[in-house]
Amino acid sequence: MKAMMKPALDNDDWQPCPPGLLGGMVQKARRRRRHEVLNRGLAAALLVVLTVWGGVFVASRHQGQGEFDFGGITCSRVRALMPEYMAGKLDVPTSESIRQHLAQCPDCGQLMERMRQQMPAAASMESGPPVIGEHRPGGVDSDLVPRWRDSFAVAVAD
Repeated sequence: MKAMMKPALDNDDWQPCPPGLLGGMVQKARRRRRHEVLNRGLAAALLVVLTVWGGVFVASRHQGQGEFDFGGITCSRVRALMPEYMAGKLDVPTSESIRQHLAQCPDCGQLMERMRQQMPAAASMESGPPVIGEHRPGGVDSDLVPRWRDSFAVAVAD
């Protein structure tokens, strides 16, 4: 095997380091490294926060939750007054403002349409509880009531 030849170092050019110089250089390098890691972490955290905020902002815009002022009345006010509007319980100026708003606002217009579609079911519930013997569509047939009454009387008597 060939012996590795080491280059000859000229030790005359080297001078001894003053005490603490190498330790100071190591500490400085460590501080620089900590700052770099901290800056990268802060940049990543800021990026995450901005991404989440942007996502929430965009999502809220696409859900139709905007507050518009069509017809001189805001969406939140129209939504709060929709049941009274549908029942015809509002004064004429308010009803007219809501009518104009619904004609111009697609979100409130869609909500009103959904409420109107559900209104027949709600109207049948508003008329109160069924009375025995009264015939209602989908309610209790009056010809069955005497049989139920007889069965109930027998069950109570036992």
